[in-house]
Amino acid sequence: MLGLQTTTFYRPRGLRFTNDGTDATRHAGVGDNGIYSLFGDGEVNAIVIAFCLYTPADMPDSGFHGLIGKGNEYAIYTDGYDLTVVKHDESEDKNIFKNFQDAIVPGTKQHFLIEFQPSNNASGIGLIMRDGKIEFDSSATVESGFVKAEDGTGDFTIGAARKLLTTSSSLLRSRAGMIFSEVVVWKTEQGMTDNMALAYTNDGDPIDPLVNSGNYTISSSVISYWPCKRTKGTIQNWVTDLSGEGDQFDDDLGGNSHLDFA
Repeated sequence: MLGLQTTTFYRPRGLRFTNDGTDATRHAGVGDNGIYSLFGDGEVNAIVIAFCLYTPADMPDSGFHGLIGKGNEYAIYTDGYDLTVVKHDESEDKNIFKNFQDAIVPGTKQHFLIEFQPSNNASGIGLIMRDGKIEFDSSATVESGFVKAEDGTGDFTIGAARKLLTTSSSLLRSRAGMIFSEVVVWKTEQGMTDNMALAYTNDGDPIDPLVNSGNYTISSSVISYWPCKRTKGTIQNWVTDLSGEGDQFDDDLGGNSHLDFA
């Protein structure tokens, strides 16, 4: 007689943003204590950020929602289904940005990789990838006349961003129902080559960023990695801290059911 087997349900691990309204009111952020060492002053090293994003099926086709931000220096956010990636140059009051139209497909899991170069010109954003494919590796748009950014000590947030395309740098909240997982940050002198990025993203199924494999040879350049594999259900245990500065996650309002694991 065959024994009955209990069905196992697998769910994506990540950080989920929920509330009773349209927009989530919270975000996860790593405070100042480790972020300066993580990003430095942005003038020497390239910063590469990769993350998996699960969007709700009812994602609206208009309105701004923050994804990832660093103080008011780097921002990744959506405008409807479009993705905007922007870097603010501290020394010359310039915004360097790329707009990726129809980047978001509601109700799906997508993987993005974005490269910020230490440049105040059109090469300041070097690469945008989606699901293992290079979408942009050409020049960005540069606009001038914006308020200077911070000195490298601003919080790094997941589920929120600073909208830098205008002089307003107010915090953009995450869309309720979004789930983030596998957030990785690299700091390198040269950034990622196309072949490195393609090897890491692996056709949309990213490899372990802490292990070199094939053309991916910069595992030692990973400075923070949030693999979304909790051990005791706490945010602190979810974080793999590689910056050496004791980074830990907090949310902006003290933490309760609005910020939880999926």
